[in-house]
Amino acid sequence: MIGTVDTDEKAHRAKENGCSFAINYRKEDIVTRVKEITDNELASVVYDSVGKDTILGSLGCLRPRGILVSFGTASGPTPNIDLATLGARGSLYITRASIAHYTAQRAEFEAAAESVFKALEQGILKAASPTTYPLQEVAQAHLDIQSGNTTGSVVLLP
Repeated sequence: MIGTVDTDEKAHRAKENGCSFAINYRKEDIVTRVKEITDNELASVVYDSVGKDTILGSLGCLRPRGILVSFGTASGPTPNIDLATLGARGSLYITRASIAHYTAQRAEFEAAAESVFKALEQGILKAASPTTYPLQEVAQAHLDIQSGNTTGSVVLLP
């Protein structure tokens, strides 16, 4: 697994949590590094939660018939992508996933929750401690989230 991050601290954290490689996209070109890591094979699937800053690089990391799963826009809205580009780059796929569509039915929700709790019990997933802020510091919490200074969940305390 290859992770992309925007700080060296997050690169360290990504490796602690199972990434074999962590690319700091503020310092390195994502596509160049993925090509180096994979011996030009590229990736079958790329999950992108960053958005504006990484989506085009993420697209460039896909091998023919690969799929890009966009599920967040932490850095801002993604630019428009010309559909002809997908064909020219190897019949690529893009989807915009939302958990609401995967857990809309009660049975789907329960199965997803059971999978997550099982993975936590088995140590496959690790739950990081949330970053907390007093409620009166809500403005600072938002600034920290927007600037990428937080990881994981952010909780406001009364």
